[in-house]
Amino acid sequence: MFESEHLVYLQLQKTGCTHIARLLNSTIGGKQVQKHNYLPVDLIGKKYIVGSIRNPWDWYVSLWAFGCNYQGLFRKKLTSRRLNHLRCFPIKQKKYKAVRGLFYEFNKPVKLWEETYSDVNNPVLFRQWLHLIFHPDRKYDLAEGYGFSSLSSFAGLLTFRYIYIHSNVLKLSSIFNSNEISNIDRLHQFDNENNLLNAVIRNECLEDDLINILEKVGYSLTLKEKEKILLGKKSNTSKHRSSSFYYDKNAIEKVHSKEQFIIDKYAYTPPEIE
Repeated sequence: MFESEHLVYLQLQKTGCTHIARLLNSTIGGKQVQKHNYLPVDLIGKKYIVGSIRNPWDWYVSLWAFGCNYQGLFRKKLTSRRLNHLRCFPIKQKKYKAVRGLFYEFNKPVKLWEETYSDVNNPVLFRQWLHLIFHPDRKYDLAEGYGFSSLSSFAGLLTFRYIYIHSNVLKLSSIFNSNEISNIDRLHQFDNENNLLNAVIRNECLEDDLINILEKVGYSLTLKEKEKILLGKKSNTSKHRSSSFYYDKNAIEKVHSKEQFIIDKYAYTPPEIE
C-alpha cells in the first residue's frame, strides 16, 4: 500500500504495482506502508482509494515467468514446505483447518512445482503450472488463505487477491464462510457492497490512467511530470514472450472459467493462439 496526502494506492501483485508506487512517490510524494495489504480501518472513507488490474491471461503468464527467473515470494511458497505459514493467516481458524493446512503442506509436490519453473520459453511447462494452480487438490499450496476461502471452489487466485486487497477489511471474514459467498453471483454482490476503490489503473494503459486519476484527485501535473510518467521504465517486470505463445485452447478456457469475475467486471478478452 502506498499512501500520499490525498490518495491511497492498494497494490495488487503483478499489475505494475511497484512501478505505480514509484511514479506516485516521485510525482506527489508519500510513503510505502507494507505492500500487498488491505486498507486499514482508520483510512476507510478518508482518502481517494486507487487499485490496479491486469488482463487475467497476461497476469498468470507474468506470475509464472517471474518465478522462472527465480523472483517473487510466490515461487518460494510453492517450491518449499512452509510449516509456519498458518501463523500469519489472515483470520483465526478452527483447529481442524490448521491440521488440514499442515497435511497439505507436508504432501505438497514441491519437486513438481519446481519443474514447472525450469524454462520460461516452454509453453508446455506453463500449462502444467496452470493446471496445478487450478487443481482443487493443490489450492492449499498457494497459501495466503486461498485454499480456506469459499472463493477457491469457483474462482482463481487473481480474483481472490483482488477481493482480499480491495474490500472492506471488516467484511473479509465473509470470504472464508462457505455459506456466504458460494458462487460468482454472490461474489459480484459482495464486491458491489464492499469494494473500496474510487478508481482503477489498468496495466494495459497504466501511464494514461495514472495521469487521469491524479488530475481527477486534484493534483496539477506539469508537462515535465507527465512526460516522466509516460516515459518511466517499469519495475519488477517479468521476462517472457507474448501471452499468445503460452496458451492453447484448453488453457484459455481454464483461465476464463476461474477468472470470470475479473473478466466480466473489466471486459477482458483472451489472447490469440499462435
